[in-house]
Amino acid sequence: MDANKIKVLVVDDTEATRYAIARTLQANGFQTIEAATGQEALRLAQSEKPSLVTLDIHLPDMIGFEVCRRLKREPATAHIPVLQVSASYVTSKDRIHGLEGGADSYLTHPFEPPVLVATVKALLRGRELTEELRRSEDRFRVALENAPIMIYSCDTELRCTWMYNPPAPLKPEDFVGKQDDEIFNAAEAGDLSALKREALEKNKGCRVLRSLILAGRKRHYDLTIEPFSTPGNGVAGLTVACIDVTERVEGEESQRRATEEAELANRAKSRFLSNMSHEIRTPLGVIQGFAELALDRNANPDDRAEYLMTIKRNAQNLTKLLGEILDLSKIEAGRVEFEKTRFDLHEMVNDIVSAFRLQAGEKGIGLSFEIEGRFPQFVQTDPTRTRQILVNLIGNALKFTSRGGVKVKARMLSRASALAAVLVEFDVEDSGIGIAPENQKRIFEDFTQADTSMTRRFGGTGLGLSLSKRLAQALGGDVTLAKSVVDRGSTFRFTLDVGSVADSDIASNLLGSKSAEAAVPVASMPAPASLRGLRVLLVDDSLDNQMLFTRYLKDTGAVVDLASDGLEGVELARRHTYDVILMDVQMPNMDGYEATALLRSEGFKTPIAALTAHAMKEDRERALSQGFTEYLIKPVTSKVLLATLRKYAPNGADAKS
Repeated sequence: MDANKIKVLVVDDTEATRYAIARTLQANGFQTIEAATGQEALRLAQSEKPSLVTLDIHLPDMIGFEVCRRLKREPATAHIPVLQVSASYVTSKDRIHGLEGGADSYLTHPFEPPVLVATVKALLRGRELTEELRRSEDRFRVALENAPIMIYSCDTELRCTWMYNPPAPLKPEDFVGKQDDEIFNAAEAGDLSALKREALEKNKGCRVLRSLILAGRKRHYDLTIEPFSTPGNGVAGLTVACIDVTERVEGEESQRRATEEAELANRAKSRFLSNMSHEIRTPLGVIQGFAELALDRNANPDDRAEYLMTIKRNAQNLTKLLGEILDLSKIEAGRVEFEKTRFDLHEMVNDIVSAFRLQAGEKGIGLSFEIEGRFPQFVQTDPTRTRQILVNLIGNALKFTSRGGVKVKARMLSRASALAAVLVEFDVEDSGIGIAPENQKRIFEDFTQADTSMTRRFGGTGLGLSLSKRLAQALGGDVTLAKSVVDRGSTFRFTLDVGSVADSDIASNLLGSKSAEAAVPVASMPAPASLRGLRVLLVDDSLDNQMLFTRYLKDTGAVVDLASDGLEGVELARRHTYDVILMDVQMPNMDGYEATALLRSEGFKTPIAALTAHAMKEDRERALSQGFTEYLIKPVTSKVLLATLRKYAPNGADAKS
């Protein structure tokens, strides 16, 4: 306590007494101000805010007891200690009256100066302790009000006697007077009560993490249960502090789930890469092996033809696999774009079934398409993805069926109103090998077939059903296994949201297609169309592609010049006139984009077809926006190449031949 900073208001109407008290206090380092009346004392207490007041009882304008009462009544001065000073003839009743009026202590004349100083210091120390206690209480109150903590106490009967800061909208009165089984559910109440009884019996606290349902919400609390005692009476009850750790617990749980999901994703990725490596290397190994056999000079023509057909079949399977992997990766990345256009659904399904009729005929099994009731002919959805799903399902059914046949049944599901979206449903029924019950849940997983022997017997990658299901779901439908019996066949169901369909587009007399039982003779490959006079510049750094495309064009009459990179291609285009340029996209020195941009900047109008293995829609859009006229995705078949070049043949009649 620094007395030099402490100001004391001395109130006494006797100047000599006032002077004596002031000098005594000043001699001990206190600052003093003086007042001779009650009104002056009240004014100075408000304006000067003294740390203590010495107050005479007998004042000319009002009695000291009244001055004390007014000081204690005002919030601004209520905390100031008041030391009442009186003459020796004041009775004990007056002393009691003064203390009851709010005085903090009492001195009677005459008193020794040290007694005055000691009393003043004692009162100031008491005031300092009181202020510190008040500040501590304020800090504690603010902390409790802003902390996620609920505190309550209960007696030895485990009945709540006091509650602080219950979760909204609950109030303390919702707890006080109640036991655990009146507040919590039976399981929570039994657990809490057992913990509390143990703490009471052992007179030892505990700390546990528990989940409690309060105000209809499950929350997680860090509970501290501590017994408290009263002097001479032993344990009197318990204090329970409940710190809300819901966010922490839920965060830890979320982190745990995220970690598990990441680990599952990593395992799935590793499994996917392993399977993908196997599925890619298998046809590559076949291609490489049969290519070596075909190169054997001693191989007879029939064997060589068989080798080449094997190479072609595996190349087609590899191309299909890469396409499916690409589609799956785009679905996983959320980058699949669907183009909803109006098309003839009935015609599409008939075309697909007709395309498979040759395969069905070669296997000696039936293939039919049936429409049940009214069916929408013209619909609004993505025709490419719809075709892809149906081709996968019908192709699978034919692959796994060796007797009987495959039926494609289509129907329109009922709709709530004329404006409601229409759902159509396709059932692809086969009489094939069927799927065992224990394998039916796995068939929609990536790289999964009913069992590993299926791959050896029938081929395939195990991606078709997984891809079809995801595409169907993205189109607002689904692909499911409706039923399957081993050795009797399976039915896969494809539902599709085809949008709003006008009544005029829904027909009741659409026909499917009849079963095809007999084998259909394979038509011979038509002779290459004439491209006589067409000058073609092929720009590709791959000598194999140069040889392949040159062979494709060998018998068409087209004239082909070759360049191995963009720079060489630009130089040839500058020196000669071409009807069309086939430009690889990725090449050394100058790529296809740079070469095309350079030619276009120099005013070349020659059609330029991009040759690329990039199959993304955005890749196509980028190429067409940067000067390419056509976009051909590798591997490019002779049919696709010739169909593209016919558009630019100089002789119209030959182009159509």
